[in-house]
Amino acid sequence: MRLYLAANRDGQTLQIAAAALRGNPNVKLYLADTNATHLHNGFKGARAPFPVLLSYFYFRDRDMIAVLDKIFETHVGIDLFADSGAFSAHSLGQPLRVEAYAEWLNKWKHLFTVYANLDVKGDVDAGLKNQRYLESQGLSPLPVFHGGEPLSVLEDLIQEYPYIALGGLAGETRSGSREMWAFVIKCFKMAKGRAVFHGFGMTNWKLMSSLPWYSCDSSSWGQGFRFGAVPLFVPLLGKFDKVKVGDHASSKKHARVIRAYGFDPQDFLDRTRYHSRFAAGLSAASYCAAARYLTKRHGEITIPKRETKR
Repeated sequence: MRLYLAANRDGQTLQIAAAALRGNPNVKLYLADTNATHLHNGFKGARAPFPVLLSYFYFRDRDMIAVLDKIFETHVGIDLFADSGAFSAHSLGQPLRVEAYAEWLNKWKHLFTVYANLDVKGDVDAGLKNQRYLESQGLSPLPVFHGGEPLSVLEDLIQEYPYIALGGLAGETRSGSREMWAFVIKCFKMAKGRAVFHGFGMTNWKLMSSLPWYSCDSSSWGQGFRFGAVPLFVPLLGKFDKVKVGDHASSKKHARVIRAYGFDPQDFLDRTRYHSRFAAGLSAASYCAAARYLTKRHGEITIPKRETKR
């Protein structure tokens, strides 16, 4: 299971996390596998400790090689997901042009493992039009199906594509409503044996862990520790807990897990020793461990092989 860590606007949090994990013998390199469907250009000598999701909306004017080299000290062997950032653009009243997105993708596509369509929530026809345009430019974008759209749209996508993103669920996954669960389960039943899913903006661990996602992304990994609470994945419990900075009880409770990830519990227990790099590194390591846990739980999920445009 691929669990992409979504970047903040400038990628600084990713840079801090990568630096904290670099050379850490207790952190298993996330890309150290041999499944060619998971690896950028079949690269097997992974040098990046975690997969990354970057948004075109925030990085469209940046030199992507320079961005990645700043984060990881190399742009080779990174499992990189490119999202259009359409939701952010719409929220800020800055609509994106599909022509410009296509130009950016064609310039940098050699860096990406996967890149998503410029989706349009609430307008199925517009989203499909963008999908076709990108394909006409020699690209193979991941199609996006949104919660609330007719299931007939999903059926059409399943017939054509073996890998599909489920979008528009970020707010719903936080609430964990029955309607959201029923919708997602229905999607998985429809796709069984024919397609696999990427979950955009997954923040609900129960939803993420209960279903066999091919991949998900989350920005939650880089948010909690800003408020003094570091998300910590506890493998024996199969779930996340919090390490609260300056709180003796939570640091001591999970001291063994913190050490297993290559960090010192004292750095979280004592505020005078605390630094954001410890929190960012521990959070990223936790999400890598969570991804390994899900792979063991559901097995290796692979994209069905069939004749498609993808």
